[in-house]
Amino acid sequence: MKKNVQFFLIISIIIQLIYIILLKIEFKPTYILNSFKKDFKGDLKLPNETIEIKEILSKTNDSSFNLSNEFKKDSFKYQRTIEYIYPFKLNQNYEFYFEFLGEQNSKCQLISKHKFIQISKCNLE
Repeated sequence: MKKNVQFFLIISIIIQLIYIILLKIEFKPTYILNSFKKDFKGDLKLPNETIEIKEILSKTNDSSFNLSNEFKKDSFKYQRTIEYIYPFKLNQNYEFYFEFLGEQNSKCQLISKHKFIQISKCNLE
């Protein structure tokens, strides 16, 4: 009798765990399978500017970057960019800035335009 109760308890616990994992927290097994792959981001909804900055930085040898003041004012894009672009680090003294398209800053020279962002070189004072 004791073995039957233990077996029933173990089975009910396993069924509850499966129920919680699959239906309550919407867990997807692909997250575990792909979590160690390089640049796996799952179902993240990231701004296009953030994804483009990461692609540009991945092609360069720079380990740091800087963002324009307008970019920093948009807290949603700023926060996601800083987190997603890690291990690249924000450097306030870096002279090359990522900016929104069409952004005009005095003392800055446009270097290149991309689909969602532009890169400018600014004189730091």
